[in-house]
Amino acid sequence: MKPYVFIYGNQPFANKQKEDSILASYVKETNLTKSQIEIFDCDAMVYKTVSPETWLANLQTTCENLSFFAEEKVLLVRNLDKLPAPNADAKIEKKLAELKLDVQEKNGVVSLFLPDIIEDKKRTISVLSLLAQMQVKTTNNIAIQYKENQENLFIYKDAAQTKPPVSIQAYIESKLKKKIVVEETLQPNVAKNTAWGQQAINLLIEYMTTPPTNVYFIFSATIRKIEELPTALRKPIKDHTSIEKTLVTYQDFNPSTWVNQEAKSLGLQFDTQAQNLFISLVGTDLSFLHNELTKLALFCDNRAITTQDVLQISSPPLNNDIFQLTQHLVSRNLNASLSLLKQLLQINAKDSVIIHSLLASQFRRILHIKWLKEQSKTKQEITSFLKLPPFIANQVIAHASSFTTKELCRILCYLAAQDIPIKYDQKQAHTILADFILQVCTARFAA
Repeated sequence: MKPYVFIYGNQPFANKQKEDSILASYVKETNLTKSQIEIFDCDAMVYKTVSPETWLANLQTTCENLSFFAEEKVLLVRNLDKLPAPNADAKIEKKLAELKLDVQEKNGVVSLFLPDIIEDKKRTISVLSLLAQMQVKTTNNIAIQYKENQENLFIYKDAAQTKPPVSIQAYIESKLKKKIVVEETLQPNVAKNTAWGQQAINLLIEYMTTPPTNVYFIFSATIRKIEELPTALRKPIKDHTSIEKTLVTYQDFNPSTWVNQEAKSLGLQFDTQAQNLFISLVGTDLSFLHNELTKLALFCDNRAITTQDVLQISSPPLNNDIFQLTQHLVSRNLNASLSLLKQLLQINAKDSVIIHSLLASQFRRILHIKWLKEQSKTKQEITSFLKLPPFIANQVIAHASSFTTKELCRILCYLAAQDIPIKYDQKQAHTILADFILQVCTARFAA
């Protein structure tokens, strides 16, 4: 039997279920304690919540220096797919160097044009040089961070500047056929070089081919196929791990089978009509589906689920996401909060107004609960007064303990002040919401 396990699929929740299942069975077989299980997430290096140097050093130390009290260790290494592929930077830089733009300066104003549009008083610059002047390190995960007065830097399609210009981001994406990131000043720590990626890959390959004594690895990646991993990792994964494929879904994915299995594990029964309504309302994301099934189980114990139950109890995904975002904010988890916000706005940028409104509603409710608790109201009285379902009430009441009354008042004042800018300047919506998240997670409203 191969000493390690590799889990993959493009549904993170299904991967996590498999991770938990393997860990549980291993703990049962070996009497392992939680202190002997450690998680190393490659995503932490990408966003530098942990520096790459620290991440690599911790991994080496854990593998090579077992505690006297722990004869064995289980290491879960998540998100292998986030490791940047070696040599990707050089390929990207070559393409950017080949892209040329014309530059014209008139009366101190610098304008950028597509090649061969203007004829006089011009100079040529490569996109690579332009990004260098903007203090951007070009990597496989390009991030543009605009400096002051660069937000409106566009590329014109005609000399008269009458046609709608194209942004630098859109131009690069159209040429490279890949998405890039416009990095706000709020999140300057995105890793700009990928040398650590090669170091991490080399170290993991070494551990796969020459297993450390008494260390058991579980690797996972959110991918559809192994070929999406960095090339150097593919053969060691195939040769030295037991591969566990969880769930691979596509745009036409129907989660009916998964919902049936999960519902049975929770003691629920669906008729076909109720199940179809449930899926159409909640969507196909397994984590959302699991949360909503758990909620149904609390309300509909030991009876069949009806369409009326689904309509009354289940929430659309955006509300679910906002509740999850609130939980991240309560725990001051900046990386998770910004990541979820980005995901929401990528689905539909126009949802920024709804996100702002729902966040304001959540924090008004938390403040209301805070006031009721200060009046010595019991949990039952608060739940009854606010007419909240017990499933939601317990969590929201717990949220109130994470903030002072003054902090909640400041948060609501800030959200009120941003109401008009959010509604009438959609281009700045992401920045405004990200700034709000940063201030909550760093407790600036509490100062």
